[in-house]
Amino acid sequence: MTTIQHSLALKRRMHAGELVCGATMDLVDPCVAEIMGGMGFDWILIDTEHGPIDISTLQTMLIGLKGSPSVPIIRVPWNDQVVIKRSLDVGAMGLVIPLVRTAQDVRDAISYAKYPPEGIRGCSPRRPSDYGRKWNDYVMNANAGIIVIAQIEHVDAVQNIDEILAVPDLDGIVIGPVDLSNSMGYFNKPSAPEVQRVVEEIVRKSAAAKVCVGVFGGGNLKDIAHRIDLGARFVPVGGDRSFIMGMGTQMLKSVQELGTGRTA
Repeated sequence: MTTIQHSLALKRRMHAGELVCGATMDLVDPCVAEIMGGMGFDWILIDTEHGPIDISTLQTMLIGLKGSPSVPIIRVPWNDQVVIKRSLDVGAMGLVIPLVRTAQDVRDAISYAKYPPEGIRGCSPRRPSDYGRKWNDYVMNANAGIIVIAQIEHVDAVQNIDEILAVPDLDGIVIGPVDLSNSMGYFNKPSAPEVQRVVEEIVRKSAAAKVCVGVFGGGNLKDIAHRIDLGARFVPVGGDRSFIMGMGTQMLKSVQELGTGRTA
């Protein structure tokens, strides 16, 4: 399968309500991307909003994912036509749009991601068309295959959630609890009961509207299971940094415990 075919397949699964599991990545070494791409995730999200990743570095990371069945999704730094166009032209097959507040924000993002007549994206897909060798395969399927996900992380978006969920061609939403808590007046308290109540309400509404939904953060198994029970189907299970730190810390602790009470 080509990358666009993997993306089309993932998109169908999202709209069918299937569980799609992925991981985030912001370490810039292409070897990390290559390792992550072989782990079996349905999708891998590269964070260019908060990570130190420019467009050239992004392209290198995407090259590291070449040949992986994991669909590359980019969290762009902003809902910007030029940023979205360039991210797609170096090989992104999905987009997470940060700080969406209104249905019009979503419509704008979708228009930036699609070729005419559905959108206003300029047509010069370098990498995703295999540098022109698979031009027609990519260009004729891109509008159907590109995945657009709105990130809900502000009280304005909560107030407008019904209109956001009703936007045609929106493929999913993902909730950012930390920034959501900040905008609600609970600074750096995403676990505050009122914040969690709002998160759960958005998950339920999205599931009822048959819009694929996920929640960032809180990557322990109990939290993930609870969100799946509520209706979440776009499921982050961790990221490159957390995998390294988690396994490294656990192994160090385990080995230190082996040595407790032992003498040479």
